[in-house]
Amino acid sequence: IIKQRERIKRQTIEHQRLQHRKLAA
Repeated sequence: IIKQRERIKRQTIEHQRLQHRKLAA
């Protein structure tokens, strides 16, 4: 369960980063 939680957190961070990049672009 902990591993899955970390994975989701990582995906969320990556998604936020991508969104930020899109906004900056």
